[in-house]
Amino acid sequence: MELPISIHTMYLYQYGEVEGRTELRRFNEQTIIMDRPADQLLDETLVLLGSSLKTRKSSARILMRTKKYIPIMMEAHLNWAFFQVHQNKQHYKAYINQKYVTYIEGSDEYTDITFLDGAKLRLPQKVKHVQKQYEKCICLVDTQYKIIKRQSLYDCR
Repeated sequence: MELPISIHTMYLYQYGEVEGRTELRRFNEQTIIMDRPADQLLDETLVLLGSSLKTRKSSARILMRTKKYIPIMMEAHLNWAFFQVHQNKQHYKAYINQKYVTYIEGSDEYTDITFLDGAKLRLPQKVKHVQKQYEKCICLVDTQYKIIKRQSLYDCR
């Protein structure tokens, strides 16, 4: 059975103009357009992995000690996590896989995210906001890594 979203998915971009339509891009592959919302694709993948979007968000809230703009840990052992960028005014939503981001640049009007394979994604969002989201995601991945490492030390005793 194939997961709706794989670890090689670099980003999910849900268009504001067309509700329920999501652009999905995997590493070194062409863009795929899916007729389902990004949240639904994430939730379906997490259900197959034995969790849910709601559960992952609540556990991230506890670890990050924040309620706003929470990153989503897909699989802790693989350091597979997405950070969310959205804007209500533009009605778009994007989930970016932190493993594939090479750099983020832009201005107060837009942000360009460049990925490992050279693909670019332009978002109508302030660059500071996107960088902050990326940093939160890195912190979540680091925290999960430390927890797993600590658990493995106790398992060896």
